[in-house]
Amino acid sequence: MSSIGGKTVLFVQGTLDTPGMVTEPLTRPGVDGVAFREQGSRSKPTEMVSIVDVDDAAGVVAEIAAYKALQGTLVTVVDDRGSTTANVMVIEVQPVGARAIGPSVGGVSTSAGLLLTCRWTLQTTE
Repeated sequence: MSSIGGKTVLFVQGTLDTPGMVTEPLTRPGVDGVAFREQGSRSKPTEMVSIVDVDDAAGVVAEIAAYKALQGTLVTVVDDRGSTTANVMVIEVQPVGARAIGPSVGGVSTSAGLLLTCRWTLQTTE
């Protein structure tokens, strides 16, 4: 299973952007050509989607509150392939929805009745 900030989810869909050199074009009026200035190695914010099974509506509210508490903090993300990325900033978490499911086996919850989908905006910092 995958996790974001220690919160286990069934899976996380998406791939974190890896840092790369960011450049800025330099131009002057009346001078032909362009030069570039290196600004440093940075990544872009990435949108990822998580799905987790929860017991009931109260579990959905509690899970969303726990996710919202991660906003503005650095977390470790473990994706579906088992890749671990540390020091990932949680910029924003938005619940997409919760839908009813039948009895399940092998999920995060013991008696899951709902699947909670959330959209995360994350950015690697290293």
